[in-house]
Amino acid sequence: MSARHLIGLVLLLVFAPLSHSQPLDASATDMRIEALMAAYGTPGVAVAAVQDGRVVYARGFGYRDVERRLPVTSETAFAIGSVSKQFTAGLIGTYERDGMLSVTDRPAEHIPELRFATATMDELVTLEDLLAHRSGLGGLDAMAVHFPEGPSLHIERLAHFEPNSGVRERLDYSNVGIALAAAVGERLSGQTWQEEMHDRIFAPLGMTRSGTSVPALGDSDNFAMPYGQVGTDQRPLIFEDLNELGPGGGLTSTASDLARWATMLLAEGRAGDTPILTPDFLGRAFSAHSFWIACSRESLPRCFCHSVILRRLSMTSGPLTLPLSVKSKHYATPKTPSIWA
Repeated sequence: MSARHLIGLVLLLVFAPLSHSQPLDASATDMRIEALMAAYGTPGVAVAAVQDGRVVYARGFGYRDVERRLPVTSETAFAIGSVSKQFTAGLIGTYERDGMLSVTDRPAEHIPELRFATATMDELVTLEDLLAHRSGLGGLDAMAVHFPEGPSLHIERLAHFEPNSGVRERLDYSNVGIALAAAVGERLSGQTWQEEMHDRIFAPLGMTRSGTSVPALGDSDNFAMPYGQVGTDQRPLIFEDLNELGPGGGLTSTASDLARWATMLLAEGRAGDTPILTPDFLGRAFSAHSFWIACSRESLPRCFCHSVILRRLSMTSGPLTLPLSVKSKHYATPKTPSIWA
């Protein structure tokens, strides 16, 4: 029997209604979340909403520890899975802000010994391609969790990774591509991606309850246990350490901390008077890069398998992803695609 993850993702909703004076309906939001939890048998979830530059809704539902009946709050720390990718992309954005690189650079411009499996990839693949899952690398996730080294480990392996597709030919979701982008940051800064994430993203935004290690969640005083469903039973799972693929899925955070991140994104990259990301970077980040037709509007509730941030979209418009780490989906009309990671 297969196990299905039921807890371990923070659902963060960022609303930008048609009228900025229109308040968020907290009661209706409660009901919708509770209905989704009941439909999927989810033990607990934390939700925050940002409107007009401030948090207008933040609360927890259900239990972070079912056995001990410990409730989820907006300060409960969760493993945020692939939402980590948007933070790694944002980290790359801070290097571009500081003039250290451009997302149009080839990785080898900063890591001279880096070689892909083909000369075409060496010539064409950019950091933007890595972040947008269009480099052609594809999954390559069989090595996940087996190697404790950091993302720079992939540099020496890269020439042996046969591509899944041509460069910019299609979306090929790639944790390794995100890890390679983080490795470029490590080479530029001389620090680990974990140190850089803290110094350049978490600390400036006041994200004091966010971290770079899923197993370290167990040291927190308020964290969500992971659960899986086997048959009709919900069973606790162990925390997974993604090791060298951490930049693509190894972060932890809370609804309140993610609301700080979302507030910065909605403020054109600024946290108060502090610039985190440039408007130019965000403009490109929120543009569609690769399309992945995955579900219809009718099946949208079943597509909330990742934490999702909705920006300038209603709850029914679909999910939207953040800086450059993108998969796109469109529904009946492809004129305004929603983007997610």
